Amino acid sequence: MPLFVILIIVASIFTLYISFVLKSYIFPKKLNQIAKWLDAGNTRSAIKALKSFIVKNERSMLAHWYLGEAYYQEKKFELAIVEYKYVIKIGTFNTELTEAIVRKRLAEIYKEFNQLDEAQKEYILISNLEPDNFDVMFQIGELFYKRNLVDNSVSYFQKSIRLNPQHSDSHYYLGIIYFNSGQFEESQIELNRALQYNSKNFKAHLYLGLVYKALGQFDSAIREFEVAERDSNIKLRALLENGKTHYEKGNLSKAVVELERALKSSTVENEVSTEVRYWIANCYEKNRDLGAAIEQWETIAQFRPSYKDVPEKLTVYADLRTDDRLKDFLTASSATFQNICQKLINAMGYDIIELSPVTDEGINAVVTESEAKWRNVRRQNVIIRIRRVTGAIGELPVRELHEEMKKNSANRGMFITTSSFAPSASQYAATRPIDLVDKNNLTELLKKIEKK
Repeated sequence: MPLFVILIIVASIFTLYISFVLKSYIFPKKLNQIAKWLDAGNTRSAIKALKSFIVKNERSMLAHWYLGEAYYQEKKFELAIVEYKYVIKIGTFNTELTEAIVRKRLAEIYKEFNQLDEAQKEYILISNLEPDNFDVMFQIGELFYKRNLVDNSVSYFQKSIRLNPQHSDSHYYLGIIYFNSGQFEESQIELNRALQYNSKNFKAHLYLGLVYKALGQFDSAIREFEVAERDSNIKLRALLENGKTHYEKGNLSKAVVELERALKSSTVENEVSTEVRYWIANCYEKNRDLGAAIEQWETIAQFRPSYKDVPEKLTVYADLRTDDRLKDFLTASSATFQNICQKLINAMGYDIIELSPVTDEGINAVVTESEAKWRNVRRQNVIIRIRRVTGAIGELPVRELHEEMKKNSANRGMFITTSSFAPSASQYAATRPIDLVDKNNLTELLKKIEKK
């Protein structure tokens, strides 16, 4: 054999040996050192070393993975994505670095960027690699839920539970879905299971409270909301719902306490804080503390000018600053309000036959024209309804007044309000013996009291 052939063979063997030594001992040792830097959070040194290493070892999957991890730690997610995708492209996975591990990192980043479609695609690919992984099924279900594809999410939450019956969050999401669809019994079962497997799932406590509230079980609802308050992330919502429950239960003083606590715990103006202000203003209005109510409505109007009926309430109460008569009428206690109504009826020339408070906001009266006016004539009854409310009076209350007139053989009716009348109410009254008195006309009537 010629000498040059022998030299070539020897050189080739030597090259292979050197390559083997580098790949088997030197490169892994260097990458292990880089891995230690990453574990210690020394990403700057790791990135510098990895870039230098990759120049000479372009297809080193582990090097690209570590570089992706370094960028991930530094929250340079766009650069991390490039490296992770390159790892998948190389595709020489092993038991320590699987394709599923890399795709989970990609999914996490897509979720960080709110790219829910892309995140879900990754988890679906992972589910093919790990069909028995309950958490992957849960992640897919949660992403369907966040994308408002609720029906799709249900099957994946159920798959997650089949793989792990004790997965609290899967039960929790099913509980929410059943609650939102009005299936309160099913919702209660799932939420109780969520709490059975994780008693600190405070969001489940919150929704279980909402279930009890929907079922009219107010005391049980309040207990759940009080537990939910322990989670700082949902404390504001829990306080709001607790306050609303006390309100619906008829305990205004306790509702105010809870809603004021909520207001104090609110650090920014958002949808929940706006709702807190709205409900606490309702409480103030019920308690006839209209100054405090108006303050909350005005704050709401600054951030959300058309929120619910706030514009109407501010319009109705706008005259409070300039008209003391209307102010007294709106803010009076129940007893004082009844007394003012009596004076108002007398000032209009009627004698009261029967007067009864309906609520703190209303008076029903059966009256007749004064005896002085009809001395020798049989007097006819008149039905009067007085309401101090903010919303426009619709057709139904006026229709109910007309029915009451028939029962009492009254020849006339009158509906007085601190607000206005909807067109349907005006149309109904136009062809019947019913007088409609809105806020503007009421102001004129209140002036008559002083003249008497």
